[in-house]
Amino acid sequence: MSLIAGGKRAKPAPPPGNGRGNCTPEGCENAGRGKYHPGTMPYAMCPVCGNTMHLNVGDPVSWYATRHPDLPKNAHAPEPCFHCFSPLVVGDSVTTRRLISDSATVEPEQHGVIQAILPNADFGSLYFVSLESGAFLTCPRQALRKRKQ
Repeated sequence: MSLIAGGKRAKPAPPPGNGRGNCTPEGCENAGRGKYHPGTMPYAMCPVCGNTMHLNVGDPVSWYATRHPDLPKNAHAPEPCFHCFSPLVVGDSVTTRRLISDSATVEPEQHGVIQAILPNADFGSLYFVSLESGAFLTCPRQALRKRKQ
C-alpha cells in the first residue's frame, strides 16, 4: 500500500478479472497472488460414498507429492470424507444413505444401530443394522454413515 494525501493508505489495485476466481484448467486469474484456487488446492472424492470435498491443507504441492505423487494435476484425490473416515463398529448409531444397486435399494435417513459386522478380507464388510422402525437391514459400508450424537 502506498500513502496518499493526508497520511491515509491507498487501497491496492484490484486484480484483473472479476475477482471471483475465474479459474480454468489452463490457469487462474488469482495464480501467484497468494489466493487458493481449484488449480492448487486439493479436491477429493470419497472412495466409500462418492462425496466430493475441498481439502484444507497448508502446502498443496507437498501434500500431493507425499500422499498422491502419481495423480495428474487437478485430479480428485481418493480420500475418505468426514462421515466415512472412522470405522464403524458393533453398537454404533448409524444413518442410512441412499443406495441403489441391481438387487437392493436402501432409502436414506433411516436410523439404527449396528448389530453385527460380516467381514470379507478381500472386498469389505456387510453391516447388519437394527433400524428404529423395527426392521433389519444388511448393507455395505457406502449405505451407512456414523450418526451425529
